[in-house]
Amino acid sequence: SVTLLASPAAFYEALLEGARGSRRRVNLAALYLGTGELERALANELVATARGGVGRAPARVSVLLDRNRACRTEASGLCSVDLLVPLVRLGAEAGGGAEVRLFRAPALRGAALLLPPR
Repeated sequence: SVTLLASPAAFYEALLEGARGSRRRVNLAALYLGTGELERALANELVATARGGVGRAPARVSVLLDRNRACRTEASGLCSVDLLVPLVRLGAEAGGGAEVRLFRAPALRGAALLLPPR
């Protein structure tokens, strides 16, 4: 079935519910995550999902974001990757149970590739 999500808040709530309800894994691929309250709640839930908890086994969490967009600093002074640092650390501690990957658009070559995304 298909559910129409009418707002960004509804979209993030659906993502939160999906992460909370996961038993084995969460795969999230996006252009970027953002740095607002909704995005912070999602990042925190992804960490909680990867850790597991009372009556909940740890799940494998994998996030794939566009390198240029995810590393772009927003008005808050943060970027999407900053919110995911706890997930990266957890993945390193837990032996790979969580991962954050950044993809690079193939059109970026030469000098454009050398420019920092921030």
